[in-house]
Order: sequence, then C-alpha cells, then structure tokens
Amino acid sequence: MNSPAALLTLASQQALAEAALVWEHAQGFVYVPVLVQSERAGALAMEVLRPVLNARLFRVPWPLPQLHTDDPDEAQRRMQADLQAVRQALDDATHRLPAGAVLLLDMSSSTRQVVARPLLVLLNQRREDWRRNGQGLLLLWPQSESEALMQGAPDLWSMRAVSPWVEEQATAAHSLPSVPWEPRPLTPGSGIALSPAQQRQYQSLLGASRWQDADMSAADVLALVVALRKVHQASAALALVERMLHTPDFGSQTLDWRASMFMELALLRREIGDRQGALAPATEAVNIRRRLAQTNPAAYEPVLAASLNNLANCLSETGDRVGALAPATEAVNIRRRLAQANPAAYEPDLAMSLNNLANRLSETGDRAGAPAPVTEAVNIHRRLAQANPAAYEPDLAMSLNNLAGSLSETGDRAGALAPATEAVNIRRRLAQANPAAYEPDLAGSLWTAMLCFAAAQQYQTALIHGREALQLFTRLAEREPARFQPSVQELQAELQKLEPS
Repeated sequence: MNSPAALLTLASQQALAEAALVWEHAQGFVYVPVLVQSERAGALAMEVLRPVLNARLFRVPWPLPQLHTDDPDEAQRRMQADLQAVRQALDDATHRLPAGAVLLLDMSSSTRQVVARPLLVLLNQRREDWRRNGQGLLLLWPQSESEALMQGAPDLWSMRAVSPWVEEQATAAHSLPSVPWEPRPLTPGSGIALSPAQQRQYQSLLGASRWQDADMSAADVLALVVALRKVHQASAALALVERMLHTPDFGSQTLDWRASMFMELALLRREIGDRQGALAPATEAVNIRRRLAQTNPAAYEPVLAASLNNLANCLSETGDRVGALAPATEAVNIRRRLAQANPAAYEPDLAMSLNNLANRLSETGDRAGAPAPVTEAVNIHRRLAQANPAAYEPDLAMSLNNLAGSLSETGDRAGALAPATEAVNIRRRLAQANPAAYEPDLAGSLWTAMLCFAAAQQYQTALIHGREALQLFTRLAEREPARFQPSVQELQAELQKLEPS
C-alpha cells in the first residue's frame, strides 16, 4: 500500500519535508499555511506532518455543515454563526493550550471556503496572542483562495515560516474519467499547414495506441499542441491535450509543463467556443505559474503574465468583466517592469498586454480610460514595425484597430477614422502577400472601419467596408464554417441597419 507521501507530487513531498524541519526546530510562534489542491490533498499532508507534530497538534473544532439554503438572509446568518463558533474555539484554544502547542485550522473543505475571507480578519486579530504564547498555527488553505490569503492577511502572511503547496499525484487522473486515445485526422481548408516534421509526428500519433508509443517526449507533445493550435487545428489539438490530462503520469510531469498544458487547454476551448470550459484551466495555469514565479521570478514572471492575460480574456468572455480587470492590470504591471529592464525582449509583450487592458477597461464602462493604454501599444508597435516590418506590422495593425474602436467609443469619431483606415491598409497589403494567414484579420479591420465610419455618419464609406468584410467572411466560412459562420451572421445583421431602405 502506498504511503501518504507517495500519493503526493515530488514537489509537494519536498515542500512538506521543509515544513517538517521548521516544526522540529521551532522556537516560539511559527505560522505555516499549507496551500492544498483539494480536501484529499490536505488530509494527505496532515498524515505526513502528524508524526512530526505528534502530541503538539490540536485541531480547532469547526461547526458541522448546515443544510443548503437559497435564502440569502439565512445563508448570511449561518455564515456569521459559523464564524462566531470558530472565533470562540480559537479563543478557548489560545488560552487553554501551553506554549509549543500547534493549532490546526482546516479550511480545505469547499463547505468552509464561503467564510474564507472574513476568517482572515479574525486570524490577523489573533496573531499577536499566539506569538506571545509561543504557540503555532497550521492552516490548511485551498489553493484556489491563495490570493485572498496573501492579500487579506498581509501581516500574518509576512510572518509565515514556509508555505508549502500540496498536490496529489496524477491530478487529472483523480478528477477526470479515463478516456481512450483517439487522435483526430487533420481537417483541410485552413490554408496553413504544419511543418513536415510536425506532420510526421502527428501521423505517428495517429497510428499509436498511446502517445508514448509515438516515440515523443512530453515536451514534443506540448510543442505539437502549440503548432496545431496556431494552424487552427483546434479539434486535433484539443483531443491531444485532453488525452494528456488523463494520462497516469500527468502529475509526475514538471509544474511548468503542466501549467503550459492547462494554458493550451484554455486557449483551445476558447477557440471552439467553450468559454465556460476554458475558465478552470486558465485559472489553474495562473495558480501554478504564480507559485513558480514566487521562487524564481526571472524564469517565470514572463509566462505568469501570459497566463494572466489569458485568464482576463476568459473572465471577460464568461461575463465577469469586472473580475477580468485585475489580471489584465497585473499582466501590464509585470511586463512593464520587465520591459524597463530589457526593452528588446519584453516591449512586444507589454504592448499586447496594454491592448488587453484597454479592452477590459472599455468593457467595464471606463471608455475614457481605454485610449491611453492602447495608444501606448500603438506607439510601441509602430516603433518596432519601423525597425522590423515583417515581424511587427501585423501587431501594429491590431493595435491600430483597437485604437480606432476605443476612440470611437469615447466620442472622438473623427479621430477614429485615421487608425481604422491605416489598419485596413496594412492588413490589405499583408493579405495580398499571404491570404491564408491575413484575410481573417483584414475582414476584422474592415468590420471595425465600417462601425467607425457609420459612427461618424459617413454611411456610404461604412457600407463599402462592411460589404467587403462580408464577402471575405463568407468565403472564409465556406472553408471553416465553425470558425467564421457566426461572424457572417452577425455582420449581416449589422449591415442591414446601414443598408438604404
């Protein structure tokens, strides 16, 4: 039978070993928040730590879960009653237990997480009592609420000795059903293909009963997933990612690799229209990369920013536009700091995050605040495009397109026309050279230009741009209906409003 430690990831075992050393040599107050993936992971962590703590450990009683109620007033009353019960239990334990005692407060159950944030106030209020008494606090806390812990109890958080993250082996295998490996043939029609080497890799996967039989490493599979997504083979890429999540050795892969797979899963689900399904893996990618960045900022802050950008998009697309603003802002702050130290490496990423932030500000009603970040993005991309047009003109066109929409929304309808027209001109030139890659972007800019010219009451010019956009989207939808047909229908409705009666 496996030991409790063997059921946890290697990183979790190492983190708990460090925590055990802290407790063994503790003198006076020691605070250890253990961030757990699940209630089961919390139970395993306690089995690992219990022999070390031995008789010093005292569990703080928690009220039994009460029956669910849909009455908000009753739900609030029950929450306050639970908090009062825990407050009393903490006070009793603090005054009753001797120096050296360790108070265990278990928040890992989902039934308790509803009181997580008000509980933090209570813990901050008690910390000086524990320090004076030489008592310790061991807190089992859900990883999903880790940000709340850091922000809601900053004084207590600063006093932590260690803060291990605890996850089970083969995370996905515990929570997801086993599925057969069914790689899907690539769909024709995108006009963009994999490289010959990538095509050979995928062909070998088609004939394999397991991905491991295709003579590919986990890194190879990740690279292939990224390539499939970039050539719009979402169905094939998604089948591969979801199979990887179900493999027994998923939990043994590196945290960075797992974060990348969760990131890809979120991006792919967004691409196929499963916006709600994208939110959980996007959040998981942020959680993992935030943890990695705490220990190695230089290596992981850039990818944390990318994950924050994606999370902001996911939150926006699922309707939480206010919630999307925080990760979008954090991504800009990280990338601005990185770009100040190394402009050549990080200014392109900063510009992308500025575009994202502008979109999020506009969505929350702060239309006046949106032009500033997107104007900064245009300035960065214009400077980069002057030095390297092939690499950065597509990004410049994207920023110009966003600036046009932003200016139009703030009422500067005349000012929006120049960036809208410039975006169309750049993308038309790019599409002439590479239709498969840039015609979708050209169609999008023509649509934006239509809206801007219509807002400026230049209806004839608006119609010219809109009709061309519809022709492009219609042709694209013939090849990829799932991707482009919704745009055809939406644009048709917009054009009907402009067509002369």
